[in-house]
Amino acid sequence: MSGPSRSGGTTPLSPPPSAFPNDVKEDEDRKSSTPPVPSSSKSRKLPKAAPQLIGHLPLAREEALSTFKEMPDNWYQFKSLGRSREFMESMTCDCVFEPGEHPQLACGHGSECINRLTQVECLPDDCRCGQHCKNQRFRKKEYAHIDIVKTEMKGYGLRAEVDIPKDTFIYEYVGDVVNDTQFKKRMRDYANEGIQHFYFMMLQKDEFVDATKSGGIGRFANHSCSPNCYVAKWTVGKFVRMGIFAKRHILKHEELTFNYNVDRYGHQAQTCYCGEPNCVGYIGGKTQTDISAMDELYLDALGITDEADIMELKGTKKKKGKKIDDPDFMPQMKPVVEKEIPKVIQAMSQTTSKKVLSKLITRLKITEDPAPLRQVIRLRGYSCMKVILEDNADDPELIILAMECMSKWPSISRNKIEDSQVNESVNKFMESENEQVNEWATKLYEQWQTLELTYRIPKRQWMPTPDEEVVIRAQEPTSTWQPAGLSNTPRPETEFRAKRLRMESEQPKDPLDLPYWHVNQWTTLRALQEERKKRDEEYQLQQELQEKRKQQQAAAVEAIIAAAAKEREELEAVAQAQAKAKEEKERKQLEEEERRKASGSGGGTRRRDKDKEKHREKKKSSLTEEEREKNKEKKLLKLISPVVVNVLSKHREIREHEKFKKFAKELTEKVAEREKKSSAYRHNKLDQLSEEKSKKIKAYAKEYCNKLLSKMHSKNRSTNGHAHARAGSTTALDTPTSAADTPASGDLPTKVADIGLDDVEMEMNTDSESEDGEGDDMDMEEDFAGKNEDTSESPDGGPSGPRIASDDTKMIHHSSKTPTLPIPS
Repeated sequence: MSGPSRSGGTTPLSPPPSAFPNDVKEDEDRKSSTPPVPSSSKSRKLPKAAPQLIGHLPLAREEALSTFKEMPDNWYQFKSLGRSREFMESMTCDCVFEPGEHPQLACGHGSECINRLTQVECLPDDCRCGQHCKNQRFRKKEYAHIDIVKTEMKGYGLRAEVDIPKDTFIYEYVGDVVNDTQFKKRMRDYANEGIQHFYFMMLQKDEFVDATKSGGIGRFANHSCSPNCYVAKWTVGKFVRMGIFAKRHILKHEELTFNYNVDRYGHQAQTCYCGEPNCVGYIGGKTQTDISAMDELYLDALGITDEADIMELKGTKKKKGKKIDDPDFMPQMKPVVEKEIPKVIQAMSQTTSKKVLSKLITRLKITEDPAPLRQVIRLRGYSCMKVILEDNADDPELIILAMECMSKWPSISRNKIEDSQVNESVNKFMESENEQVNEWATKLYEQWQTLELTYRIPKRQWMPTPDEEVVIRAQEPTSTWQPAGLSNTPRPETEFRAKRLRMESEQPKDPLDLPYWHVNQWTTLRALQEERKKRDEEYQLQQELQEKRKQQQAAAVEAIIAAAAKEREELEAVAQAQAKAKEEKERKQLEEEERRKASGSGGGTRRRDKDKEKHREKKKSSLTEEEREKNKEKKLLKLISPVVVNVLSKHREIREHEKFKKFAKELTEKVAEREKKSSAYRHNKLDQLSEEKSKKIKAYAKEYCNKLLSKMHSKNRSTNGHAHARAGSTTALDTPTSAADTPASGDLPTKVADIGLDDVEMEMNTDSESEDGEGDDMDMEEDFAGKNEDTSESPDGGPSGPRIASDDTKMIHHSSKTPTLPIPS
């Protein structure tokens, strides 16, 4: 199904290429006519829904065109409406194009055209790219290939018939341009007529485009909460006009949508049928203070680029969004980078919110880097500030903020200041009654007066024709300027053009040496090429330095990591060595403990801690000869006493605690006195008792016990009337003659069995030390005082009297190797 031709009979043109070939490498974001804010690596990306394709819907062009009156251009209620107030400053770009170069270099996508970056169309006679200029899309009506379809729930809609690259100009939004009063009247009238679909778009402050009954097919673009298009306001000649542009790459058969809540105005909210995951549920019914009603241009210019944060601010069906006037809406203001300048300038020029404008100016104010500020001046920042000063003359805080911001701009000359006429606006505030405003205006004016004013050949003034002053429905384009080659009628040369041609005829024939006016100065193509080459070399050098810096940083990081790893390995090695040394020390201590236990040197005694062991070793060398002799004697007693205690504990008659201790001490001292005469004792080599010597001591102890018991029995018979009967039983029972007759140590009463070396060696000092370094909990000094005491019979019945020989004693004392032992008296 085919429909009639586009508005005005213009055939749709193919969309312009979205990028240069591989040999021209630029940042895509900076080429865009509405450059996006550079994406942050920290930005949280939300999952995107798949594009909604409507290729199955039927075409409905003829039916849709019958519902309104189509017109190719805007109709203006008054001649003063729709006029751009930034027309004073020069609108000539600095692009240079040579035949044979890529077509997009002629003010096209990615050409860095100053006009394109500030959403200004080039004038046909002023642009140096001539008929090759790609920045005249509104004038030439270079619309994308689209068509009208009938949707299921949203009425008519627009559909892409081809793939449309990002930032492509799709269609102009045309209609009746009316003032605020007429806008409100028409709103009431349409509501009374029962018109549900509204087609109002805000053009400028207090100016609106109404396409409800008269307009273009751009009015059929439906709303979406996740649109693929955006509406932008461009300066075309002397007028401000609105266009629909591709927000992203659009697939064939996608529906073309934009956010109604941003620019459209209706009498009440309507249900939204966009079907997007982030749908807010309603169309319209919002004020320009709602975040959800804000164009993404303003969010990007404010530095709010995180998609999750934007979604939270805009709200959803379940959660209400925020407003600009909310006290908690305090986005963090960051300095502007050079890539963001085009969007900041655009947002400052178009916003109607003082709070947004204040925050944008604040971002420029806190920017210290001169490069972004120079870009502000280049992109007609002074013209933008002039409009801001005029529109907000009643807001002292905003006026002071604007002048304080301009005072930091790195201007070299006064040319752009006077071209924009911002100095005249500042001069008016020098007479303000507000002292701060007066002070800042005076300071800024004096600062500008110090700048030089360079001479330039004046540009031809743009003079409107009488047709442009007539207030009627437009039948022809609002501007009389036509691209070169489209008119068959020769244009009469003005005096300025004739003068310029004469000047050019006198110039050298080499085109590279022809002078022309470029960025406030006369220059040549050759100089421009050299300057561009120099810029490219500097850029390449910066890239190399940056890459080298990155490599150095990476190497430094690797070195730090390697050093940390080496330090960690060294610490681990030290820890392993310490652990191994500790383990070896513990092993040696354990072996020493086992060796001492095996030798019996520590049986029945309490052990000192190992720390005291070292202390004794240290004190050992400081002992006197007398102390050494005492320690040697203590050591001997320790060796003998276990044997003596073992023998005595086998006899029941002497198990009474006090008697046992007395007899054991007496016997131990007697054996020790004999043993002191041996060479091993004198040379301090008696570390332990040999098996043979232990047997001799046991034999002597048994003989001592027999005589002791005999003595005790004799005493008992003298006091007992039954002495004869008991004498036989006592001798038979209490005198052990063999191992079988000796009670086991396990049969002893608890009181007797617990008697050990500690009980025999009484009143020992815990601080005393033996000569060989072994700890001893007993001091033998008092135990052996009076070693030469008399052995006569004690009141307790101790042994006395002549020595009685037995077989055992004969065997012991007649040995050729053993000295004669004393027999208890």
